[in-house]
Amino acid sequence: MRLVKLSVVLASALILFACAAAEKNKEDMLTASGFRVELPNTPARVASLQALPPHKFSMQNRNGKVVWIYADPTICQCLYLGDQAAYDTYRRGLADKRMADQARVVQWLNENNAVPYPFPWEEWGPGTAYYY
Repeated sequence: MRLVKLSVVLASALILFACAAAEKNKEDMLTASGFRVELPNTPARVASLQALPPHKFSMQNRNGKVVWIYADPTICQCLYLGDQAAYDTYRRGLADKRMADQARVVQWLNENNAVPYPFPWEEWGPGTAYYY
């Protein structure tokens, strides 16, 4: 029973660490894309940070310009502000990262002769398209 409890605690800690690391990577990408970090230095700013949806983008129009807001009340307790160009750079970087991650998975599958989801062709029979 102790081993089960210890396993649950360790698994929970690993999950929390992975989530924090993923958020930290996201924040690094935000600053690299041109987002500016704003710290809540007044009680009113702290309250407004807490009112925003955490770890989600919000868009607002300010003086005729688009401003993207990303609230992080858990990791850095800060706000990221960026214009449309910074947001577009972030999205392109995210797509590039996703493509690179997929390429690494495909490379690993090819190097290890692994098939991620083998399809049971035998169960469908010779009349199935792509059987041969």
